Amino acid sequence: MLMYYSRLNILLLIYLYGAENGFPARLPIRKEELAHELNLNLRTLYRKLDELYAEDLLGRDRGKIAISPEQYQRIAREIEHL
Repeated sequence: MLMYYSRLNILLLIYLYGAENGFPARLPIRKEELAHELNLNLRTLYRKLDELYAEDLLGRDRGKIAISPEQYQRIAREIEHL
């Protein structure tokens, strides 16, 4: 159950960032800071991010987490189903 909330928290944070900053959005935060903000172990964050990359819910841009408008819409649909 905790792992599901980790995924949800990551998606919510990225969803809110995209809503505020437009697209394509690139999160300026370092992964270490993101893990701290979400109260996650860094290894757990990397594992969850890898899952989200594999599902094409997130992208990468120069080592940062990136999100396109299409990915944003998919995240929105996933969040709505909760």
